[in-house]
Amino acid sequence: MAALAEHNRVYALDLLGYGESDKPVPHPDARAEAKALIGLLDSEKIEHAALVGLSWGGLIAQMVVGTAPERVAKLVLVDSGYDASARGLARLKKIACPTLIVWDEDDMVIPVAGAKILGDGIPNSRVRIFKRAERDPDADPSQAHWSQVSHSREWNKVVAEFLRT
Repeated sequence: MAALAEHNRVYALDLLGYGESDKPVPHPDARAEAKALIGLLDSEKIEHAALVGLSWGGLIAQMVVGTAPERVAKLVLVDSGYDASARGLARLKKIACPTLIVWDEDDMVIPVAGAKILGDGIPNSRVRIFKRAERDPDADPSQAHWSQVSHSREWNKVVAEFLRT
């Protein structure tokens, strides 16, 4: 985050039910999480934002784009979830903002094939798969679902460049 914060205002969110956030019962679905994120943009008076979503957060970011496309200037999907139903794939086609899809080739939580599905589905998207050889020397290979951790050096360069352009 520090690398992105050098040139951007960065908010790191704990989604509802995670980390230090409230733990509502029942746990909110992705639509409720997207609504909460849009509420945060409203309360912070953020008209346009670049969203970076990891895993389930990537699916939520996609829902924000679907609900309020005028609010999302750019989208970064990191080892992201996606809706593989016909309806979900049709929604991907409607994402109009510039989109970067980044993935660790060894992700075992959401296999790298998801990057191709998202890249094929989202117009104006770019896919970047991080290879084993690019992994940070001190990275734990079991952390492959978090490419921002396993490939932090390369990830920071790629994502910062995308956000700058």
